[in-house]
Amino acid sequence: MWSSVIEVLSMVDEDGREPSQAAGLIEKMESFKFPFILKFDDVKARLATLTESGWDNLLFDVQDVCVAKGISMSNMDKEIPMDHRFSEGSNIVLDCFSCFDPKNSFSKFDVDKLARLADFYNANFSDDDRGTIREQLGTYVLQVKRHASVFTCEDVQSLAMKMVQTEKHLIFSLVYKLIELTLILPVSTASVERAFQE
Repeated sequence: MWSSVIEVLSMVDEDGREPSQAAGLIEKMESFKFPFILKFDDVKARLATLTESGWDNLLFDVQDVCVAKGISMSNMDKEIPMDHRFSEGSNIVLDCFSCFDPKNSFSKFDVDKLARLADFYNANFSDDDRGTIREQLGTYVLQVKRHASVFTCEDVQSLAMKMVQTEKHLIFSLVYKLIELTLILPVSTASVERAFQE
């Protein structure tokens, strides 16, 4: 439906009888972020389906291939300590990212940890940004807790979408930038490792 949606938005924009956001929506659709979030939603939905009902079938398929090809299989009952899969710096960044979890009225929200993300990803934030981000984070969490009925979000992705819908991404632009980083940046990047070592 991509072409149809673009065509309709173009017609609304060209009609121009009253102000519309059609041109802005077209611009957003034609940015990298839009298809990325669509594909991300798709991956998330597939993972949710696997979590609910599909892991057994997937595991059986993998085991069939292993047996047919003479590949030794891992013991799936063995516990694997997740902390050892990431470096210390990446674990810290993961911990900071988890503070955006909106569940339980933002109970995990931690201004200091979230502000630290601006230091890790300092190429994305000016000195002024890093100087004011704590204040913006503090004001932001007061706002969303005060309007908890509006911000009924299950995850960071739905929080980002809610911010755009309510135009809070314009008011709290630095917070929104952190949320975008949470959604799109891998935690094992070399820049994070360098920032942690500094």
